[in-house]
Amino acid sequence: MILSPATATRYNEVVYDDLHTSQWWSDLQRSVGDDDVVILPLMLSSDATLVSGNGKNKAWPIYMTIGNVPKGVRYKKEYGACRVLGYLPVINVLPEYAGKPWISKCKMAIYHHCMKLLMAPFSGSTSETKFFQGPFGSVYKCLPRLATYSADYPEQNLLALTKSWTNGYGCPRCTVESSEYRKGVNGVAVRRSNSNMIQFASTEDFGTVNLRNAFWDTPFDIYDALTVDDLHQLGGVYRHLIGFVEKIIKQQRGKAALVQQRCKGLPHYTGMKRFDKGFLLSSLTNPTYDEFRKHMQLVLCLVYDLIPLQCTLCIRAFVDFFTQINSKEHTEATLSAADEYLHLFYLYLPCFQDLSAMKAPKIHMLTKYTRDIRLKGPLDDYSTMNSERMHQVNAKKPAKRTNYRDHVSFTTQLGKFVEDRDACIDMYGPPPSPSAPLQETPTKLALITLLNDDWARRLDDLERHDQQLYGLRRSVVLYLDSITRQRSHPISVSRCMQLHSLDIKLYQHMVLAETNEDGVVNRTSIRTGQFYNKTYNDNIKAVDVTKTISESDQHPTFYGKVLYFLEVTYGNMKKYRLCVGQLYEDLEIPHPTGYKTLKLLRPSPASSPTLFICCIEHIISKVFVIPDFGHPNDDIFLLNHDIEQHAWTGANPLLPSLDHIEDWHPDNMQQDDTDEEEDDDLDPTDTPTIDQDSDDDDNRLEDFSFVP
Repeated sequence: MILSPATATRYNEVVYDDLHTSQWWSDLQRSVGDDDVVILPLMLSSDATLVSGNGKNKAWPIYMTIGNVPKGVRYKKEYGACRVLGYLPVINVLPEYAGKPWISKCKMAIYHHCMKLLMAPFSGSTSETKFFQGPFGSVYKCLPRLATYSADYPEQNLLALTKSWTNGYGCPRCTVESSEYRKGVNGVAVRRSNSNMIQFASTEDFGTVNLRNAFWDTPFDIYDALTVDDLHQLGGVYRHLIGFVEKIIKQQRGKAALVQQRCKGLPHYTGMKRFDKGFLLSSLTNPTYDEFRKHMQLVLCLVYDLIPLQCTLCIRAFVDFFTQINSKEHTEATLSAADEYLHLFYLYLPCFQDLSAMKAPKIHMLTKYTRDIRLKGPLDDYSTMNSERMHQVNAKKPAKRTNYRDHVSFTTQLGKFVEDRDACIDMYGPPPSPSAPLQETPTKLALITLLNDDWARRLDDLERHDQQLYGLRRSVVLYLDSITRQRSHPISVSRCMQLHSLDIKLYQHMVLAETNEDGVVNRTSIRTGQFYNKTYNDNIKAVDVTKTISESDQHPTFYGKVLYFLEVTYGNMKKYRLCVGQLYEDLEIPHPTGYKTLKLLRPSPASSPTLFICCIEHIISKVFVIPDFGHPNDDIFLLNHDIEQHAWTGANPLLPSLDHIEDWHPDNMQQDDTDEEEDDDLDPTDTPTIDQDSDDDDNRLEDFSFVP
């Protein structure tokens, strides 16, 4: 348990890695002025979800946990640190009343009446403290405060008592106008708070609703507790972008089929998702958030030459922002870099203005990510994906214990079962055993899939068998001599120590196992040849130990396509496990995607050796090299460094410059039917999904009702 805030630093730089290292907790503890008071940061989340396969039964749980629990165990079901606070009523509206203007206001009133009942224990003075028994068997003087409330956009409007963007002010957290969403305005509009919203509600200014908020009777500022929603906002913006890209491509005859042909022509890489049924948005059936992440890794490589350059740079800026903002820890440097990427995204965004008015609230919400991270910690502290995972054990499985009758009896049975289950676990369930202290585990490299064919048993036979291995024996001898004698300059083969034997062991599969700080073992497979009836073309990034850079005294890195793994015995009677492949040349030229441009060196008797030899211990990681479909030469490839979440740290993209940047047209105010947001959880599966936005012209909030 965490009892007080702290400041985490690394190399004299502040690190935000959890709620207790954020500014919100430190500022609140400083304002209390009593170090003996323990802050209890309440973290609430709620989301409606389907609990039956026929789509007719829906549950609306609200969860509560505290920020004193470390985020590594906060949402794990075996610890029971996140509990169901209650089940909100899902209101069924008859068809003849569905279009009435007062229905939405009734739903809001019922919602806040329920929230008032749940928040009743916290109503009172702002300085009231409570005594709780905590860790080490001690009693602590605690001050409960609402730290975060995670919800999607429609429910944030319910919590804030605000209307949708069609009323001109669609942000539940500030008073920015919906016409300014596309410009990325942040810090100019007034942030909503309990004090100013009481004034706005009486006159219904800035899109407010004339109702009393349940949180106004508590010391909690609900408007400050609302956080960004990465699941629906980031995924929703990306869905809009690839929808715009599809519209541009379909305006060109035959280009949509070309994109699908390119997708099917991608090499087979272990760990990369293939979209064989279709790559464009219209071909994706109810895509999940993880599928969008995989889609994001390939979109630039497949379509960059089919859309304008400014559109490519806009998508590139969003991908960089998305990749960087999803890190599990942040510093001021990383947050400043994320703001720079976001600035470029808004700068290039007018390239899509002919397809959309850009009034979606999720586009405006992008400006709030870095502020929320500074105040409340990284996104995984309060992500809505946490509540999506909790639905499985607190809504979907318990729903099978009910009779699925009318909503009142269904919710009552659901709540009774969860209450009894949690009571039994608290009374009889043993606490989780403390895990053993983590120890640093070295990286393990294992070669498997041994080949026993005749041509794979001797080095010279292997060289004759594969024409890509021209000069293999000479390259192996020179490489082993350079690493054993640590020569800094090449010498002739005759002066090198020769191989002890030409007999070799040939492998086609290597597994790299690494243990991270959380104790999770990550295994990476690097394959060559035929596996599962597919030909794999895995590529690696490795260290060239035969060369050094005088300025930094470090070994340079190179990229190569893996052909074989082999084991040889050198003249010193030592066995070496080597990786053999074709070498790439880094062209170091700007590219619209920002990826490195690589040229595959083909073997030729008249040219210098194009093979690379390295020990498998010198392999840094596996990389994804995608053919450059927009280049006429089939030897040109792109290094897709966005395939890994944290690869942006050393990417240094080389982007071309635009001579003219298209700006917003003053008359571009057309209506767009893809800008309204809706609840996502309409899929009975357990995987979080991003659904298409609706075109409702008011805030009737039909997403939270079921029409029989």
